[in-house]
Amino acid sequence: MEMKKLFMTAFILLSMVIFILPGCATTQKSTLNSKDPVTLTMWHVYGSQTESPMNDMIDEFNKTIGKEKGIIISVTSVSNSADIEEALWASAEDVPGAAPMPDLFTAYPNTVLQMNQLDKLLDFNEYFSKEDLSAYVQPFLEEGIQEQKLLIFPIAKSTELFFINQTLFDRFTTDTGYTTDAFNSYDLLWEACRAYYEWSDTLTPDIPDDGKTLFMYNDLLHYFAMGIAANGKDAFSQEQLILHTEDFKNLWIPLAETAIYGGVSLLPGYASDPMKTGEVISAVSSSAGILYYSNTVTYEDNTAEDIVINVFPAPAYSSGEKLSYQRGVGLCAIRSEEERKNQAAALFAQWFTEPENNLSFCVCAGYLPVTDEAYHKLLNNGVDTIENEQYQKLYDVVSTMHSEGSRFYTPPQFDGYSTLEKDFGSTAKDLLISARERYLTEKTADYDPKLLEQLAEESYQSLLLSFQ
Repeated sequence: MEMKKLFMTAFILLSMVIFILPGCATTQKSTLNSKDPVTLTMWHVYGSQTESPMNDMIDEFNKTIGKEKGIIISVTSVSNSADIEEALWASAEDVPGAAPMPDLFTAYPNTVLQMNQLDKLLDFNEYFSKEDLSAYVQPFLEEGIQEQKLLIFPIAKSTELFFINQTLFDRFTTDTGYTTDAFNSYDLLWEACRAYYEWSDTLTPDIPDDGKTLFMYNDLLHYFAMGIAANGKDAFSQEQLILHTEDFKNLWIPLAETAIYGGVSLLPGYASDPMKTGEVISAVSSSAGILYYSNTVTYEDNTAEDIVINVFPAPAYSSGEKLSYQRGVGLCAIRSEEERKNQAAALFAQWFTEPENNLSFCVCAGYLPVTDEAYHKLLNNGVDTIENEQYQKLYDVVSTMHSEGSRFYTPPQFDGYSTLEKDFGSTAKDLLISARERYLTEKTADYDPKLLEQLAEESYQSLLLSFQ
């Protein structure tokens, strides 16, 4: 009996050592020590240096579990994903003057692939058990797996939604009869985009061809990838975008004709900026884009007015299943020779994604929580607890999409995808801008359908040549 008691005591003590990190599965004994704290530098994309929900969460971590375990997270850069990607590249390539690689950073999976630094990243599988990881939304988790290693830990995801300046759209509705039903499908949206251009053009009868654009798609490649995937096909093959198919062309032509006519914005960048001036009044963009949409519009004459931003599901395609675009960076950690840094990174990831902590962060920034518990709590019965009316509308929409069985579409992962995404967007816009200029010069009437059809076809052929 004494031997049995000794055995059980030893077993319990061993278990405590093995699982000393909450929620983690490392067999390493914790070397974290509050009397000798370890500092992890971090770059992230959430907000700005002065106003950031991520910085607020990190402050909370540092004051609580971080203080208890001897961990300090020090944010040294808050920027957009493009700037952080460029800085990571410079660090990885040892560019003179580049900042040293941070201990923690946020990045998209394809950014991590292109960096060619996989062997330097921490495998979170070593610090989380299978049971731990089973609690996460699996599509979110799977996106971060590279070479069978969990190198990009999901901390918050987003999807694509339709944002609209409801104030200006209501004026259009009053004069034309178009309603928000126009957002139900892309076919209806293209029709409304042309009508909006015509209507806004008539507001200044002494200035021809100065109509405004109703709509902007922040990431044009997503429109085509999703439309093709909705019909069970793949827009990519062997790390190449496949353009010479009827599926792709059927998506390109109506968008192209509408853009050439003037109904779709071809401005660079994101819709949040032209929506602040009324040049654009709607967009399909990340749900997290709600952080950047203003409730005030300032016009060219410096007059301003308050507006209402409304949210709807992204328009549906004419055929196929309902899909939701899965977006969002994940958390990466540089593997350190100092084991306690690795343990600290894993502990921070575990703490940040605990349901209550993750919910607190996500609902302040338009994101989706990453555990099943938090995800279903928010979308099934947690929307009413959100005090911000704007965010409540957003999550009402996401909840509806969830209840209607919309499935997440995850973008492909291959070296060069990020570059392809940028190149496609800029090339497509350049071709359509050129076609738009020709249309304004060569049209024989206010509306010249034959010329539109010709220019849309020519733009498609030029696109094929650009991506051969």
